[in-house]
Amino acid sequence: MATTKAAPLVWINGFPGSGKLTVAMAISTLHKAVIVLDNHKLIDPVEAQFPRTHPCYQHERQSYRQAVLEKYVCDTATNSRLVVFTDFQSNNDLGRNVASEYRDAAYRAG
Repeated sequence: MATTKAAPLVWINGFPGSGKLTVAMAISTLHKAVIVLDNHKLIDPVEAQFPRTHPCYQHERQSYRQAVLEKYVCDTATNSRLVVFTDFQSNNDLGRNVASEYRDAAYRAG
């Protein structure tokens, strides 16, 4: 029987104030090798350069998100650690595309 390695990624998607970060931090207490990246760690660096209404904002968010996924999820030097992401994505094309990015990174990680 073939075995597959568990992908080191948990993506918690929900409304603001619903307890995503609380759950992520609770998970991190279970093992010291857990990295928690809440959505503001992905939003704030981009928003410092582009307001949310700027035409480049979503593209820059995606580029930054991909760099973070590569560094923390797909890189073999760090993918032995569980990475817990929090997010707020809607059930629309943009939200589904973002969800696919997390899924794809988990598959690439192995």
